[in-house]
This record gives sequence, C-alpha cells and structure tokens, in this order.
Amino acid sequence: MFPRDGMDFSKKRTGRTSVEAEADETPCLPGRPGSVKVEINREVKTKQRAIIYSVLVSWLSAGVSPAAATLDFNVNAVHSGSGGRPLVGQDRLQFTSSVGGSGTVTPFIPTVSDLSLSLESRTNKLYNLRSNADLSADPYTWTLVDTNMAATPGTNAIRVSPTSGPVLFSAGEAFSARPPLVIVPSGTANDSALIQNALDQLQEGDTLLLNGDFVIRNTIYLPSHFKWILDGSLSLADGADDDLDDIGWYEELNDANHNIIDATRRTGIAEKSGGAVNIEMSGGTYHGNSTGNPASLRFINLVSVTNSFFHDMVITDVSDDNFTLGPGCTGNICSNLVGSFSVSGNALTDKGDHNKWVDCIAEDCLGPDGDGWTPKCRYSEFYRCIARRNGGPGFGMYCRTDGSGNPDDIGESIDGNRFYECVAYENGGAGFSFNISGNSGLGATIRGNYVQAVCYSNASSGVRFRNTTPNSVVANNEINLLCFGNRGQKKDGTRSSVAGGLGTDASSSYPVTSITGSMVSYDNSQWDVNTGTAGDCRIVVYHPVGESPPVLKQGDPSNILTVIGYDGSDPLTEWCLRAYRDFTGNL
Repeated sequence: MFPRDGMDFSKKRTGRTSVEAEADETPCLPGRPGSVKVEINREVKTKQRAIIYSVLVSWLSAGVSPAAATLDFNVNAVHSGSGGRPLVGQDRLQFTSSVGGSGTVTPFIPTVSDLSLSLESRTNKLYNLRSNADLSADPYTWTLVDTNMAATPGTNAIRVSPTSGPVLFSAGEAFSARPPLVIVPSGTANDSALIQNALDQLQEGDTLLLNGDFVIRNTIYLPSHFKWILDGSLSLADGADDDLDDIGWYEELNDANHNIIDATRRTGIAEKSGGAVNIEMSGGTYHGNSTGNPASLRFINLVSVTNSFFHDMVITDVSDDNFTLGPGCTGNICSNLVGSFSVSGNALTDKGDHNKWVDCIAEDCLGPDGDGWTPKCRYSEFYRCIARRNGGPGFGMYCRTDGSGNPDDIGESIDGNRFYECVAYENGGAGFSFNISGNSGLGATIRGNYVQAVCYSNASSGVRFRNTTPNSVVANNEINLLCFGNRGQKKDGTRSSVAGGLGTDASSSYPVTSITGSMVSYDNSQWDVNTGTAGDCRIVVYHPVGESPPVLKQGDPSNILTVIGYDGSDPLTEWCLRAYRDFTGNL
C-alpha cells in the first residue's frame, strides 16, 4: 500500500502543487519492482515506491481538481488544444483550476485525444501497463491495459486513449523475461563458489533462487539489478572468519589520518566493488555461527547500495553485527527483517541516509553494549519497528564515526530521522538513546529527529538525550511518547540521577536544548519527565485518570512542562494518548 501523505487531491491546497515521476526499477515494496518519486510543493515531500515508472493524468473532471492549484504531470502528450491554446507535443500537460464565485472548482480541461506514455526499457524485461483512478490503491489491483509487452531498449512507447471520468493514473510494471536461475547446495562444506558463479552469470532483471541449506566460508559479492530469493538457510562454516574478506567504507578526507570512515569487518555478504543498485533480496535465515566464528564479523554488510529492497529475512547468531547499511547506502527499503542474538554487536544498523525500515525487529543482542538497533543515519524513516530484550539500548544512536579514531575520533551526525509507532522494551539501557559522549569525537550532532514510540520496562530511560562532549549539538528534537515502568538505572544497577521516562544528561558547557512534543509518562523510576540538565524544552505531559501523577524535574526555568489531566471525554487527538489506550485498554 502506498503511503498516503500529501496525495489526497480532494483537499484544498494553496499555491502551486506538482506531481513529478522519476523512472527507475527500484524494488521497494513486497513484489513491486519499480519506483516513483512524488514531490508536493510547499516543502512537503514523499517518496512513493511501488511498480510505477511514469505517472500521467489522462483526464481531469470538474469537482475533483484541487482548488486554486496547478497540477503538472510529466508525460509525453499528443493531443489537441482548447481555447486557442496549442498543446500538441508538449512534454508537460498542465491543468489549471480556479475557484469560482460560488466556491466551486472550474478546471481548465484540454480536449485530450491521445497520450503517449514512455517507459524506460531494458533487455530481458517484459512490461505490463496498468491504470487506475486512485493512486493510493495497491498497484497490483489496478486494471491491466496491456500485458507482456516485449522490451524495446531503451524506451517502450505506449499509446493511451483516455476516457472521461476522474483523474486516471497509469503505471508501467516490469518483470524478468527469463526464468529464475535455481541452485541447490553442493553437499560440500563450502557453497561460496557455487553461489558466486551463479551471481556472476546473471543478467539485468534476472532472479537467483537458492533452494536448500547453504554453507559458505568466503565472502559473497552481490551485483546490481537482480533478485535474490533464499528458500532455506545460509550459514557461515566453522572457521569462516579466517577466510572472509574485510569490508568497510573508505573516503579520502583532507586529513590523511582520517581516511577510514567506517571500521572494516570480516563480512559474509557484501556488494561488488564500486557499489550496487536495484537489488531485491528476500527470504530465508542467515546463521552467523558465532560459536564457530568468534572473531568480530558482520554477516550482511552493505557499504554502498542504493535504491534496493531487503525483506522477509532473519539474520541471527552473529559475533558482531547482523545486517548493516553502511555510509554509502541511500534510498533503500528494509521490510520484515529480524536481527537477533548478536554476541557483541548490533542486530540492525543504518549508517546511511534516506533509507526506510518497515516492521523490522532487533532482539536478544545480549552483549553488555549490544544495541538492538544502531541508527547512525540521516533522514531515514522507521515504521512500526521493535527493539526488545537487548543488552544495551534498544535503539542506540551513539555519535561516533566508526573507524575514525586515528589519531582522533570524529563525531557522527544523527539528524532528521523519523520514528513512527515504534516500540522498545526490556532493554538493558534506554529504549532510545541519543548519545554524544566518551569517544564520540568533536563535531557530533543530534538534530531534528522525531520519536513516536512506546518505551517500557527498560533498565534506564524510555528515551534519553545525552551530550558530554565539547563542540557538539543536541537540539530541536521532537517526541510523542508513551513511557512507563522504566527503571532509571545505570549499567551497574544503581539509580541514575538523569534518567526517567524522558531523561536528559547535559550541562551548560555541553547542552541539550529544545526538546518539544507530548507524552504520557508514569511509574518510571525516579522521574517521569526529567529535563533537569536541558534547556528551552516545551513538553506537554498528559495524566490519564487512574494513573500515578507524573513526577517532573524541570531544571532550568526556560523549560516548560505542562501537565494536562485526561479522562477520555475529549477526542484522542494525540498519538501518545491513543497508544496509552491501545496498550492499557483504558480511556
């Protein structure tokens, strides 16, 4: 299902609104091999990723156009003009509407006789054309207009004859013209060569189907533009850590002492040198065999992969990190991944930017500093993700650039990330830990993040913001939280003076400022909301009837903590109140 934000054409908008499509073949939602970037002006942007290659409108009827707006659709159009306006051969077809005296919409509707839709076309692909009036509907429910069209690289041109009616969108659907390449285990102690040889035979758009339980002891390198389906398992052989390659991000900076930007690790699966694009990887269980491979390694370690889709996979029992999107990874979607039982590292890691995580779980990483999640990223989004029963924080945003410590550490930037309807519970640290401290290094930033989450029964805080390092910034972060039963402990089990449902740890020299938002917080030890070391915070704390009153530590007078009693008689307008209702059954 498409995200719906910014796409309701029935709502009245002001100013100029545009919808633009970028064509590629990025697999990003289950079974949907394409993408479209939709931009709504007025600084509202969404990336829609599904089977759509190009979006066009073939008809716009009165009563459905947004008032006082201009819609621009990137299309190749062959049609006649209206009102003396010659429109033949235009690359952009405009529909301009205005509000009449009665408030009704009077759109300008050109007489459209024919539209030509161009799709990017590649060898070994077949194409379907689908059409629908509702852009938010599942693309695979759209009406088939034409099927099994052969590729004519690099463009397939399709003529569309529109009909009157509501806005009509069209989508191109690409799929491989070649059958999947199927491999089964060799029966030896090492299937690495078997798998790599199969990968090296693939052409763009091909599918590799791995049937059975495979064992590898050498690093597997993934190409671009293919689909990987594991129906079974893939395990590291005993002693594979001696044969795996060291993989990590490298970037030359002005200071030669700081060239390594991400620490290298022995790696089970990576992308080919130079990066990869448009991979769809799904299915199966990946066993790190930590007993037979005690050295620090990462199982799936993707350094520079873009516009790819990873889904429905379990990665478990790894000596260090289970699944990593490295600093060069952007525009990827990870859905229904489960990372578990990392011995000393983290289950799910994002060090890139503009990635999306949906319904993923990080659990049972039992090392003393084993974060479930390590989102050291920028402008990534997390939907309904869970962190539970990890040795350290559930979501651990520690602002150190890995591998940068020669001679000094470089601070990481963790900015602009969005967490929606996430849950963190029974972790050995905070549920969410935003942390600049220790060897984070100078210049670290934690800015503009949004956390919408339920955090309970964590050893430390539900959510904590910390800054103990010079020349670093923690500012302008927003919360919408339900926090209860968090124990407020340090690692040694003693009580922390800075913990709470929401906790802060800072000073005038190393500030945390401008935390804003709303929360329901009760029965946390020892504070439900603790801004005692922060400044300029504005937080509304709801007190549901029947719960213990929230215990607050305001600290600096610039902090404003407003407590509002709530008995359920008013609409549940705040997410944190709806989360409280759903978790407790109250209200």
